[in-house]
Amino acid sequence: MLEVTQVEGSDLIVVGPGPGDPTDVSDPKIARLHAITRDLLHGRTPFLGVCLGHQVLADELGLQLIRRESPNQVCSDGSGYSAVGSGWWIAQEFSRG
Repeated sequence: MLEVTQVEGSDLIVVGPGPGDPTDVSDPKIARLHAITRDLLHGRTPFLGVCLGHQVLADELGLQLIRRESPNQVCSDGSGYSAVGSGWWIAQEFSRG
């Protein structure tokens, strides 16, 4: 299994994609994505979360994830989670100062 320390010195790490429920940490794949994302957040290597990776990143940052009734994506694998994205909205309030 790949460890974050094995990719230190990389220019960029891409975390993702799905399918999967970004809040289901009982799923070993999702739990691993959360662990990798936490390690990356505490490290110095730049990374990009794509689809599920972006949702896991938002969850790790404490942002509210809101499940859409149906995915707003190109295709779905029938599980309710899209193969291109999972139809989750990531909500965050921004203040204008």
